[in-house]
Amino acid sequence: MENRVSPIAVICLSTGSGGMELDAVKLADLLSRRSKTVLICKQNSFVEQLVNKGNYSFDCQSIVFISKDFSFSMLMKTRSLL
Repeated sequence: MENRVSPIAVICLSTGSGGMELDAVKLADLLSRRSKTVLICKQNSFVEQLVNKGNYSFDCQSIVFISKDFSFSMLMKTRSLL
């Protein structure tokens, strides 16, 4: 029986479509082999589209944000998923 670790959240709130976003998806995929993993991203972002197209074993939760800048409401929405 394999030892599993506590659940893990990978958070990528970027709207970009580069290496950091790809690495967040790869990291979530890698971690999901050992633990329950959730990837948290912005709704309609490159990350969400990438996960929806792939066959991944982790959950992806997307969040709608009013502001493009980091804010308290963004923090609270992210926290509510954990």
